[in-house]
Amino acid sequence: MEYPGSYFTRPWRIILLIFFIGFFLTLTPIILLYSVGYSYDWQNGLLKKTGGLSIDILPADTSVSLDGVKLNEKMPIRLKNITSRKYDLSLSSPNYYSWQKEIEVKDKETIYIKEISLLKQNSPEKISSDLPEILSLSPNGNYLAYAIKKTDTDNDNKNTYLIFILENSTGNNQLIELPTIGNLPQMQWSGDEKYLAIAPDSTTNDNIFIISTADKKLTWQIITSDKSAVTKFAWQDSPGQQIFFSTKKEIFIANPTNARVTSVSKNDFLDWQTENNQIWTIQLSSTTDKYVITKDTFGFATEFATFNVDKEIDKQIILPEILAAHAGQILLQIRPGDVLIVNQNEQYPIKADHWRLAPYNDWWLFWTSYEINTYTSGQPPYLLTRSGEGLRDVWPLDHYNTLGLVWNKRVEALFPYYSVSHNLLDYPVENSTADSFHKILYFSGTLKDERGLWKLPY
Repeated sequence: MEYPGSYFTRPWRIILLIFFIGFFLTLTPIILLYSVGYSYDWQNGLLKKTGGLSIDILPADTSVSLDGVKLNEKMPIRLKNITSRKYDLSLSSPNYYSWQKEIEVKDKETIYIKEISLLKQNSPEKISSDLPEILSLSPNGNYLAYAIKKTDTDNDNKNTYLIFILENSTGNNQLIELPTIGNLPQMQWSGDEKYLAIAPDSTTNDNIFIISTADKKLTWQIITSDKSAVTKFAWQDSPGQQIFFSTKKEIFIANPTNARVTSVSKNDFLDWQTENNQIWTIQLSSTTDKYVITKDTFGFATEFATFNVDKEIDKQIILPEILAAHAGQILLQIRPGDVLIVNQNEQYPIKADHWRLAPYNDWWLFWTSYEINTYTSGQPPYLLTRSGEGLRDVWPLDHYNTLGLVWNKRVEALFPYYSVSHNLLDYPVENSTADSFHKILYFSGTLKDERGLWKLPY
């Protein structure tokens, strides 16, 4: 039936219906192919598989180039349906080090470039002409304590150590008045940065000096009632900072606020360590001849794990030492060059001369002079890198766990998740520490014939 005067007659309606059906049948497969990662190469007349690339890094004004072609897009960048192949990716920003890597876009997969913060290019700034032998940075990077050695040529070349505290926000650098320190000291900060504990001898810890950062003066010298030598000390990592310490006979807790020392227990343990308000201990079981780790010994006292290692090497008695307790895991020194990670499910031995716990993501770092191993809870240890350059120290540089590797002749920045690196310093340093919160590397050494303590903002 046709209406009088109608131009949209039946034949035209049929044609339009056929057109839409054909359009649907043509467009639908194309949309489906693109959605599952295919694209059409018009130049070669071929149907190709594609992938994706997602880039979201800092700083936000970073320029991104693929195979030398700059992308005119801002962060975050999302590239869909790009040809599956290898690309040379370059990230750059004014006054920052460039970041370059060959990436491979695979069929139906998206490559993510994220959790990267480019490092600034700066020149080192001299802090002091002194050459520290120890650097100790407070937990949030607000204070830097360091020790320098002075030799008295008029007194049989006797060495003494002077302690300084640098307040980073003001640049105030103050000498701490202490009794004479004749041996290399050990320094340990409280978690709230209010106090610095100094053991005048890092091997014996005969007594402990407590320094308040409020006035940079000697607040307290901890001495036991019987004047016994202190064998170990560790800050309680919780509000109301107190410090645990032990002699051969007893374990004590000391409160710097009121200068009060309280006996906690007899020291019947091979070793102990703090975690928050708990004390972990090691004892040797007389029935099983295995070492027993106890959690919260002076609280609920739960047997955490047992382990068995050689108790004697070359006729020398080897006693395990608790290096750290963190997030329900224990790090043990079982012999020189060998550590053991212990949790309730697994035990992992690692060859390591040094270790550090990154403040981000509960990431453990272990290294010798030639290799770095890492450990994350729930996964076995992982060999990160190996080199013959002579590795001296490893520092987390930012909250993405970029690492500063201190080699014998240079300092390198490594982005471990991407195996990308570049140099921060092209010359050797003697001692170093890194403030990952404010992004400052502190180091001692010689720069352009000038010896001293330096800082490098990055």
